[in-house]
Amino acid sequence: PCHSIASSQFIKRDPEKQKAIMRRQNIRMYWPHLPLSDALKEYEELKQSQNNACAICKIGLDQDQKRAYIDHDHNTGKVRGILCSHCNSGLGFFKDSLDNLDNAKIYLIQSKA
Repeated sequence: PCHSIASSQFIKRDPEKQKAIMRRQNIRMYWPHLPLSDALKEYEELKQSQNNACAICKIGLDQDQKRAYIDHDHNTGKVRGILCSHCNSGLGFFKDSLDNLDNAKIYLIQSKA
């Protein structure tokens, strides 16, 4: 509880600094074999390769008021791209299943008829 209180107070005092710390920790998680400076470079290069937009919906990552998420294959750990919060959650809800995504697409198509 003490850590939670201290952490929430830190976020209230300096939310931008907290976001930067969380982003660095997130980046380190996906490129642990690289020095932090190289991991940050990998992240920025990936973001630029996507034109600073979500790999799925193409909305600018800076326009998403929430975080940009590093998406990865849960079986291999391989980084796939950077997603906005909505697309990242969507993949999670569909359990990264192509069948579930295909069924959702068919459902949407049929519901428009």
